[in-house]
Amino acid sequence: MWRCCCCKYSHSSFTETTAALYDVKEGFIVFDKNKDGLISEDEICTVFRDMDMPISQDDAKFLIREFDLDGDGYLDFSEFVAFMKRYIRASGDNGSLSMFFHFDRDGDGFISPSEFKDSMKLLGVNLSTPEAEAMLSPFFKNNEKKICYDDFRILMQRFI
Repeated sequence: MWRCCCCKYSHSSFTETTAALYDVKEGFIVFDKNKDGLISEDEICTVFRDMDMPISQDDAKFLIREFDLDGDGYLDFSEFVAFMKRYIRASGDNGSLSMFFHFDRDGDGFISPSEFKDSMKLLGVNLSTPEAEAMLSPFFKNNEKKICYDDFRILMQRFI
């Protein structure tokens, strides 16, 4: 049984790949602020700013140009999937490390269920504390309800 990160349900009929695609779709919904099925430069800037990782309009334009296969100036879902695949693979430790620092709200070097829940809320995903704990609990060590960077990186790789 595989539990997706963006909802409270376990999906025994989903393969891990299908569940990961479902999570990317949830990510697409977060970026697609006006719900038109396309992601614009402004929407990219807004989401990154909301995650405390602001990027310039030029950087957003570059991202779109790199993945916009049909040349319409926007990312549709299939182009967003390609972006997510390449970003996660290419970013390696650097991308997951910056994301870890975003989730580690108190800067103690660990992510608690409360920090995870709060960070996911900024991404448009509402989790309860028990749901956040359930997602992180496979990585808890020594009865401490927190995860380190290495475990966070493994957790994120499961969802993308």
